[in-house]
Amino acid sequence: MKIVSWLDWLDKYIPYYEVDQQRTRYFDNPPEVVLIINPADRVKTNLRNGITWSNWDTCHNQMVDTGYKMAPIFLSRDTHGKWYWAFWSKEEALLTVLKIS
Repeated sequence: MKIVSWLDWLDKYIPYYEVDQQRTRYFDNPPEVVLIINPADRVKTNLRNGITWSNWDTCHNQMVDTGYKMAPIFLSRDTHGKWYWAFWSKEEALLTVLKIS
């Protein structure tokens, strides 16, 4: 998991062909940060049951339960295979990461 600023995310973390579309998505009220989750980081090993994969729905539902203002971000062509959520408060993003960790 990684929290990066909105502008860094646009410039460094998504494919170049997605940048303009995402920049205009929140043009009038841009988020402060983006939470990036690599699904492979969400693998949990249980000695009895083997490997349990966390899926997008599980992560999203845990975030919704926090009550913080956030929104999932979907790319048109997801070539990086990562999950993204926009947060309008860095502190709320940090608290969310603590909750889902």
